[in-house]
Order: sequence, then C-alpha cells, then structure tokens
Amino acid sequence: MPLYDDDDYDDRPVSRRGRYDDEEDDHDFRKRDLPHSGVGIASCVLALLAFLTGACAMVLTVHVGPDEIEAAIEAEEPEAVLAVLLFVGAGFVSLIGLVLAVAGLLQRDRNKLFAILGLCLNGLLFLCGLAMMVAGAVAD
Repeated sequence: MPLYDDDDYDDRPVSRRGRYDDEEDDHDFRKRDLPHSGVGIASCVLALLAFLTGACAMVLTVHVGPDEIEAAIEAEEPEAVLAVLLFVGAGFVSLIGLVLAVAGLLQRDRNKLFAILGLCLNGLLFLCGLAMMVAGAVAD
C-alpha cells in the first residue's frame, strides 16, 4: 500500500482545482438542478389565462362589430358588456401575473425560468392592453 496517493502530489490550491477532479467532493459546487419557482409557474399560468381572456374579448368585439361597439355598450347589450369585462379582467390578471413574476425573481435557490417567462409575457400583455386603451382614447 503506497504512502501517498496520486492526489497528494497535486500541488494546485484547492480552490483552483478543476470541477471534475474529485468525484466524491460535490458539496463545494452548487448544483444546477434547482426546483422551479412556484410563483413563477403561477405567473406563467396567469399569462396564459390573460391571453385567453383577451382573445375571447376580441372575438366578442368582432362579433358585435368594431364600429358599433360604443352603441352596443350604451345599449347594454350582453356581448358588448361581457367583452369590456373580459378586457378589464385580462388586464387585472396580467397585473397580478406581473407581481407574481417579480416575486418569483426575488426568490433564492429557485430556478427562475418560469418567473422570467411570466414577467415577459405578462408585461407584454399589460403593455398591449395599455396601448389599446391609449389608441381608443386618441381615436375619439
């Protein structure tokens, strides 16, 4: 039995050794298989829900007719009122998704993929909704 192992002759400092030098010493390196952020996943689900709600509102708006939508809202036709409520609801769902995405980004020791996706998708949906509101206000 030899007095020294091959590893004992390695004169590099411990912190500069390669990642795969010691198979048994995995606790020095952070593992990349972190669990996904639950609020990030919820943010992505809310982005999908906001998109579907906005799409349903657009379909209802096209069904009523884009030119007659104001008259239909004043006449309190159910399709027009539902379209407006769905647009407002999609905006609120997207805003809640934005808050959850930011909370997912602030979590430590979690995979932030879904939080980043939720932030991008909810931000895009929210900004598109604001742009539609501004375009409607300018058109009048």
